[in-house]
Amino acid sequence: MKTKYSVLLLILLMAAASVIIINQTNKTSTTDFKYSSNTKEIPYNLNKPTKKIKLTHELQEISALSYHKNKQLACLHDERADIFMISYPNKEIQKKLKIAGNGDYEGIEIIGNTAYMLKSNGVLLKIANFTTDTMTVTKLETGLSQSNDCEGLGYDPQTKHLLIACKNKPWISGSTKKMKNKRAVYEYDIINEKLNKIPRFLISLKEIEKKTGKKKFMPSGIAIHPISHNAYIIASVGKLMIVLNKDRQIISFKHLDPEIFRQAEGICFTPDGKKLFISNEGRNKKGNILVFEIGN
Repeated sequence: MKTKYSVLLLILLMAAASVIIINQTNKTSTTDFKYSSNTKEIPYNLNKPTKKIKLTHELQEISALSYHKNKQLACLHDERADIFMISYPNKEIQKKLKIAGNGDYEGIEIIGNTAYMLKSNGVLLKIANFTTDTMTVTKLETGLSQSNDCEGLGYDPQTKHLLIACKNKPWISGSTKKMKNKRAVYEYDIINEKLNKIPRFLISLKEIEKKTGKKKFMPSGIAIHPISHNAYIIASVGKLMIVLNKDRQIISFKHLDPEIFRQAEGICFTPDGKKLFISNEGRNKKGNILVFEIGN
């Protein structure tokens, strides 16, 4: 009898151990996504945000966002040079920083203690020590202009270059090379404070249409994924997200549901890449920031 009970107990223990192993395996497969520059899968379910941060009227026209630190997001209103620091776990505005006068501000990127703000005419504002009373603001001319309609600002830590996505004309004023039916992303060297006149990405609208079925694609935000180092570009006009690798190839795309993405303007990631943030302008309603997590 004892032997029979011992065998039964052993079987039950082995079954319990199997369940634990299976659960642990499933948990790993959904949360520990394996990244590489050639990974074609977008590991976020863009139809199912895990959190929606509703913003106050001050950020109804939120135009950009960047990850800062301590679970903070830096956000911009597109008509004012104010930086809003938001805590994304509790959705509160923790600080508001007045930087300059009004203008059409379309991009923000935080690099250490320095903030960079992009105007639609291509002008950059460099704000050193931006969270302190000793902040200094420097105006940087890039050579881009209003005809380019600069909308997205990202940062590539590997090259130490800012990335400027142009919504409209892809060529620089005065250039003899006209790049028709293209969208351009230029890079700005923050060390030498100089724009590379050769685009980092030159995106064919014909290729966009062939791959995605979309005839319109006007970039509104750009971010480099911190793990795969691929470039994620969103377009409010065209309701599309595309992903490009280092070889400048479109390796993936997602259509953006207009019911979820009212007007997608800003994009950034947490440093570990497990959370993706996309901001939407309000269009007479409250602006919001949508949070997407791997495995959800």
